[in-house]
Order: sequence, then structure tokens, then C-alpha cells
Amino acid sequence: MNQTATARPVSKEELLEDALLQQLHPVIYSTLQILYHEKYPAMDHERIVRIASYLTGFRPDRQASALGGAKVFQIIVVVRAVRHHQVVRMVLNNERGANLYSVSEIKQMNIRD
Repeated sequence: MNQTATARPVSKEELLEDALLQQLHPVIYSTLQILYHEKYPAMDHERIVRIASYLTGFRPDRQASALGGAKVFQIIVVVRAVRHHQVVRMVLNNERGANLYSVSEIKQMNIRD
């Protein structure tokens, strides 16, 4: 959490970001496990750098999802993979269902020492 007994007050935006990152943690963590072939990947400095939403076309023959017409969210998260000296940028979206986020794009960037 961003707040301690002696720290500055935390804004609502920071709390919302922490809450959303907590919900996305299983997807982020499992993606790093696959990417680095590690059971316990070390990461820190998770940040949401962008959130966007858009509507998909309505399709009466499909369930309410991005494929059948719904509001879709795209979240871009950046995390630091500690042991690999890399920053990993992940694009997550809920196109397959309103409650399920999946990674649709990954970009790895080396950290300069």
C-alpha cells in the first residue's frame, strides 16, 4: 500500500490504481512466469500507464462480450523484472469477457545500469 503512518495522504486515484493492480496481479504474475520460465518471478514497480475504453459492435447472435458488443477496457501496465534487469510493458484487455483480462501484447525493454 502507498500509505504509512508518517507518509503523506494517498489520493483516490492512487488507491484505485492499487486496487486494480491487485485484481490484475494473477494475470501479470503468470505472464512473467511464462515469459521468463520461472516459478517465482521477482517484480516490482507495477504502474498503470494508460487506461482506455471503447465500444465494440453489437452482435445479437453472441453473448455480451467484446465479440458480441460491449464496452471493452484496455489497460497498459509496466512492471520491472528485477532479476532480468528489464521493464516489461503489458497490454491487457477484457475482449473475451467482462470479468476476464488477458495479455494481448508484451514488450521487454532492458534497463540501463
